Amino acid sequence: MSSLTKRRLLMLVANKPRQHSLLQKGFTLVELMIVVVIVGILSAIALPNFLNQQNKAKATCAETQVSALAKEQQVFFAENSAFATGIGTASGQLDTTTPATCNGYSAVTLSATKVQAAPTTTSGFCVTATLDATTGSYTLAKTKGSCV
Repeated sequence: MSSLTKRRLLMLVANKPRQHSLLQKGFTLVELMIVVVIVGILSAIALPNFLNQQNKAKATCAETQVSALAKEQQVFFAENSAFATGIGTASGQLDTTTPATCNGYSAVTLSATKVQAAPTTTSGFCVTATLDATTGSYTLAKTKGSCV
């Protein structure tokens, strides 16, 4: 072998990429930090949407109860030409049971002008059925925040 060939062979061996051991393989700190930042941004976007969906589900439960009592008020109005003032067995009251409270809501309140379910927190929805004494109908409304 000539010295020129030996020299070229040594240069090829010296410039050959080195194999990394198992301890040197893996992610760099920068790559891991980028992943952590991306996960943090995604969770910051997704968490409020998830919590809002929970509030809407709780409001749907309250809306169902308010609507049921408002329909009973309509039946009472058709029979008595006036809305009931409460729930019970006395005269002028609905003869029904008070519905169980929904998660995140206080008990449904009933008066001669409205049926209402108030949220226990300000992040919920106030569900109100306003009764119309001239037609015997009601209007259902759901507003963000506590009831006034």
